[in-house]
Amino acid sequence: LVAAAGFALPPVAHAVAVVFQEGVNGYAATADTFLKQAAPAGDNGAATVVEWDGDEAGGQNIGLLRFDSMFGAESGQVPDGAIITSATLTYTVGNSGNAATVNEVLIDWAEGVTYNTFGGDAGVQADEYNSAAVGSASGTSGTNNLDVTSSILAWSLNPTANKGWVFRPTGGTDGVEFASSESATVAQRPKLTVEYRIPVGVEILPAHLDAVVGSADFPVTVHIPPGSNDHVDVHVTLTTDNAAVAEPAGAAGGVLVITFDMGSDPYRVIAISIGDAGAATVTTTNDAGLGNDTLTVDVATGSVAVWPASVTTIEGADRPARLSITPGSNDTRTIVVTLSTDNAAVAKPAGAIGGSLDVTFTMGGSTEETITLDIGAVGTTTISTSNTGGLVNTTLPVKVATGFHFTATTDPHDQLARWDLALAAINTNIGGPGVFHVSTGDIDPPQPLRDEIDARFGPAAIWFSCVGNHDAETSANMLWLRNEYNTGNGVRTPLKSYTNQDGPASSAETIYTWNHGNAHFVMLNQYWDGMSDTGTDGDIVPALYDWLAADLAANVLPVVFVFGHEPAYPFYRHIGDSLDQYPANRDAFWNLLEAGGVHAFVCGHIHVYKRHQPNPGGTWQIDVGNAGRSSSGFPDEQTFLNITVTDTEVVYDIWRSIAIGSGTYTLEDTWTEPIGPKIRVSDSIIERTVFVGGDLADDTFTVANGGPGTLNYEITDNVGWLSVNPDSGDSTGEADPIDVIYAVGDRPVGQHTALITVSSLDAANSPQTIAVSVAVVTDSPDFNGDGDVDQ
Repeated sequence: LVAAAGFALPPVAHAVAVVFQEGVNGYAATADTFLKQAAPAGDNGAATVVEWDGDEAGGQNIGLLRFDSMFGAESGQVPDGAIITSATLTYTVGNSGNAATVNEVLIDWAEGVTYNTFGGDAGVQADEYNSAAVGSASGTSGTNNLDVTSSILAWSLNPTANKGWVFRPTGGTDGVEFASSESATVAQRPKLTVEYRIPVGVEILPAHLDAVVGSADFPVTVHIPPGSNDHVDVHVTLTTDNAAVAEPAGAAGGVLVITFDMGSDPYRVIAISIGDAGAATVTTTNDAGLGNDTLTVDVATGSVAVWPASVTTIEGADRPARLSITPGSNDTRTIVVTLSTDNAAVAKPAGAIGGSLDVTFTMGGSTEETITLDIGAVGTTTISTSNTGGLVNTTLPVKVATGFHFTATTDPHDQLARWDLALAAINTNIGGPGVFHVSTGDIDPPQPLRDEIDARFGPAAIWFSCVGNHDAETSANMLWLRNEYNTGNGVRTPLKSYTNQDGPASSAETIYTWNHGNAHFVMLNQYWDGMSDTGTDGDIVPALYDWLAADLAANVLPVVFVFGHEPAYPFYRHIGDSLDQYPANRDAFWNLLEAGGVHAFVCGHIHVYKRHQPNPGGTWQIDVGNAGRSSSGFPDEQTFLNITVTDTEVVYDIWRSIAIGSGTYTLEDTWTEPIGPKIRVSDSIIERTVFVGGDLADDTFTVANGGPGTLNYEITDNVGWLSVNPDSGDSTGEADPIDVIYAVGDRPVGQHTALITVSSLDAANSPQTIAVSVAVVTDSPDFNGDGDVDQ
């Protein structure tokens, strides 16, 4: 480095880490407490734990944490002018539960603050914390880490802005306790680890910006080494090479000079103004002989998007869609997006005039708006966008077909208020339950839930429900389910009036099938052991497998759904005690579903929505989530499933409440599956090992049609040392054996890979592939690596 005005610059500093933890290295400036709504005048500043809880004694607990005296010239502090490279908050959870959202506090508070005295009004108000979340604090037991770099970086530039963090219980109602700064165990007290470095020349942070046309100015920080301006002013000049794309705000002719006054802070926050699409580089020079830096800026043209990307529905079933523009596009301007349909008789945006609707994205406002599609007659149309902001436009293809829809829920338990809100949301958002409603278990107790169905859907509504584990454990629930099937419990049409096959004699009322339109439906009782309908803890026993196999073999309809309570592949919860606790039976069950062309296995038990497709193009497992009882520590707002079946497609929609117990639901997930032939291959990977110069016996895999109709297929490979026989065929459901023939005698030592591809013009999931790996090894040492055995 070159010294400025005859004084020496500080030596180069490498990365430094400092730790702030109460009682460690003399640090004693942690403030932490929690606000307890149920005891609003309580002072918890001396508590040995910090808590957050969505519901304790009818109120919330909200955590607060702050580390004071982080910045300064003393040993163990972050020095003025340091560049923060990372910051991690470490905390130790003793009582685990749901996650919390962490935000920066915007108001002053002391450790003795209470629920009543925090801020201007009791509790934590939205204007008392930064709306941009720092992150999500895990409620998992033990040591947890949270990246808080953004907070420490901001506070390093303005230490008075450090008001700490608030831990808001947004993840659920299961509370969390973590050790506070008053904990008797020092090592478990909250710890903040900050890594920083000292700049050795002019430095711009961040070093690169990505923006879109219309973006607001971007703040950047220009640093000089601490001490550089102790005795003289330092001038740094920033120059852009493309002012039409990006330049420092306030620049003249693309040039801005900033002055670091003698004795002032060694950093300045400036703004970069964004213009047209393109690339620009901002370069620094200075009068202090310091090293210089560059800032690169890429500005893109934004775009208009619609979610979902396509819509298939049935007559009269209006659909929501989300219209969005690239974030930043309307920071500095208002953009109007016009949606126009080419066939208003089929579908048009609700409120459209002459088939067109204007949606305004005001300057600085939202970048996403929800629209409704008015669905009309059978046919197809395309809704196209145009806009006033020069954004890239998009189209939304809409297909309206004949068909039907039905809805599904699971695990309401005794949460009647949430159950009622879910049923009301079905009416509000999709116009009712469809041809019937299905619940995949734990309707505990059933009669009050049925009363709500009567109130919301009407007493004639058809409600199929399978046995859940809580139902199987409750004799009154089982009696109600049996009576509902046989007699409608004396007040409704019995369910057996709608079914076409009773189950086995000892479970005739809880295992059955029915048909509607082009679809076949199967209700399973996973607690039937072959003799009693409450005899197992959740399994597909051989007797149930055999019954299901016979049913699927006899089915002639192209669409098949199977319902059961416990998932075959659990996520989040009940891992190891769902159907997966009996892996051989589970695997046989899943293979049967796929061989039988089942589109979806719809289940519950976990209380968290999750869709999973174990094999590409195969059967979906859809855990519907919950319509009442939330889980613990997971995304467990209430959910319901709507399935639409047309002649050519199945459409799946998942609706989720915006918060636990809320009556406002939004469309969260949607996907479409064609009805037609599907490629099913028995293997996705083949791995073999052979001695150098040796031969390999053939392998065999199978190709089958997992859907209706006939699958015509071809098989190819991409190497010369492997072939398949036959290399084409057709299947109406039977599994065709295919031989894999190897010619590896001349292959050198090493790993050899190939890809077998099964393709079909008939199948929507074409192609399917099998990865083949053959390891050629020596049977005796090959010291010189020439591929043969050394003598």
